[in-house]
Amino acid sequence: LLSLSGTGPGRDSSQGTNMSDLMKLILGIFPSNIVEPFATGNMLQVVFLSFAIGIGLLYLGDQADSIKTAISQANLLVRFFMESLGKLVPPVIFLVILNLIWSGSLSVLVTLWKYVLALAAALILTGTAMLLWTFFRQKVRVPILLKKVLPPFLIGISTASSAAAFNTSMATCNDQYGIDTSVTSFGLPLGMVIHKPAIATFYILLVFYSAGACRIACTPAWIIMSVLVCAVLAIATPRSWAEASSPSASSSPI
Repeated sequence: LLSLSGTGPGRDSSQGTNMSDLMKLILGIFPSNIVEPFATGNMLQVVFLSFAIGIGLLYLGDQADSIKTAISQANLLVRFFMESLGKLVPPVIFLVILNLIWSGSLSVLVTLWKYVLALAAALILTGTAMLLWTFFRQKVRVPILLKKVLPPFLIGISTASSAAAFNTSMATCNDQYGIDTSVTSFGLPLGMVIHKPAIATFYILLVFYSAGACRIACTPAWIIMSVLVCAVLAIATPRSWAEASSPSASSSPI
């Protein structure tokens, strides 16, 4: 009876274990030294170090110009190699699928339809919620909002680049919505870097689909950890090297 009511010792032990795992996760964000996160591949510690170093560089200002230049050049080099390796992904995926077909294991991909439908539904709901929020907060009718936001949306979805649609988005906000340039010149670049609900949704659903496919139990602590990591990864996801080096990206105020 105690077990069924949820007050038994087994349930308390499980909750204690989950909270202990969550506390270990939070405390594990802080590395013991600078080299350890990169040696062990701990992404949370790497993100924390990046955040701390970024604040330090902003605080030092012109005194750390040489360090900023070295980090920027190293970042460009790494992103160039990552972009080059990324071009190999499509043929590798093609070979993997071809191997699944030949080996008769194509049924592994059958369950992907659930993930695809869930992702499409989540993205549609996210877009609808943002439109409704703008409608109720700014009193802008949805048809008018859709009509004015359509040009930057089409550019962004056709080029798969938010930087390519940046100038059109600026013009839309300034001319169509009447938003002051001092607001859009800061808000739009900041939104391009931080506000990525689609990427966060993609990561979260991918994590849960992978957990289901591998039959991993999703405990409350595991769910909280997954959501936090996916949110950090969505913010930290960089633009591609080609997009960052494009003229439209370089025209960004930030």
